Amino acid sequence: MRKTASMRETILNIKEKYVFRASRFLAVFLVLVCMATAFISPAAAYAAGTGDVTLTASQTFTNNGASAAPGNTFSYTLTAENASDPMPSGSASGSYTFNIAGTDTVNLGLKFTAMGTYRYEMKCVTAAAAGYTIDPQVYTIEVWVTNSLDTTVIVYLSDGNKANNIAFAQSYQGTSPPPTPPPNPPTPPTPPPPNPPTPPGTVTPQPPVQPIIDNPVPQGPGPGPGPVNPPEPPVIIPPVTPPQAAPSTDNWSLLSCMMSIMAILTALALLIFIYFRNRMYEKYEGELDDKGLLTDERQDELDKLRKKGHILKILAVIAGIITPIVWYILDWPLTNMVWINHSTPWTALVFIITMILTLAFNLRKKYPEDEGTEKNESGSNVGSTGAAPVYGK
Repeated sequence: MRKTASMRETILNIKEKYVFRASRFLAVFLVLVCMATAFISPAAAYAAGTGDVTLTASQTFTNNGASAAPGNTFSYTLTAENASDPMPSGSASGSYTFNIAGTDTVNLGLKFTAMGTYRYEMKCVTAAAAGYTIDPQVYTIEVWVTNSLDTTVIVYLSDGNKANNIAFAQSYQGTSPPPTPPPNPPTPPTPPPPNPPTPPGTVTPQPPVQPIIDNPVPQGPGPGPGPVNPPEPPVIIPPVTPPQAAPSTDNWSLLSCMMSIMAILTALALLIFIYFRNRMYEKYEGELDDKGLLTDERQDELDKLRKKGHILKILAVIAGIITPIVWYILDWPLTNMVWINHSTPWTALVFIITMILTLAFNLRKKYPEDEGTEKNESGSNVGSTGAAPVYGK
């Protein structure tokens, strides 16, 4: 029975030994795969796809004159807020000029390859001419591009209100001919004769003398003096409608979520691994104690082996717990899932730190059977009290 129990214990120790060694290589492989995913996947996601936007500008030309209009072609410009923003082919320095003749429409194509908010301005630049009425409207165009290259176009009028489309109305009224002078100028009227002389002895009646009143005050409808002028009605200023807020682009990153899950699983695996590693040391120390080989010097040497990578272990667990917290704070609220977003690099940074610390701990940690290769600070081999027993024997 004792021999059978000893064989079972030896087999169990061998299994634990190789399982822990295999976990070291698995951890290294996991770190390399995760680091490659963190660096390669974002670059591929940003490079994939192109957001296409078509701006349609329409013109309506009306001839209200008595004769044909001299011309019905008008010039327009599309100007970008930043000269480096996407523009139609043929533009220069962030400005594109195009013409529309008569009643017609023009389509302008834009290609977006990066997330952001892009602003443009479109207006008619044809100079005023006699008989023409030029549309003074200036349109502001905002293009919202998500990191998955989904686009939203919003058009504003000059007063800040939203517009359903971009439309210009041009018209021609014609020119009025100068007035034709009459063929014969009118004859001026004959002045009346001077007053005839008054016969002698005739008394000329005089008008009654009116009293002179300084600063006469007109009477109002009620008692007392009324106002000189009636009160002006109050001026009512219509409320200005503020521009509506831009559409929400809240989104959360699937890649950041995956890295957070892997980081927290890594921290949990470290805690489980540390628990079984401590049990391995306790079991090994118990075997030495049973054989009378657990001296104070050997105990100190085993304690030093157990503490290898202790700081790295704690930091790796903390970093693994922080990773999902960083992702949750930066991506909240969790709406509109995308592969990556602006917060993915920060989550990837904490995740990579977790993997590096985990790898460093796996390379630094020691097992009880490794005490024969360690040296203490005085230079003597660990196990100098005699041949170190091999773990599991």
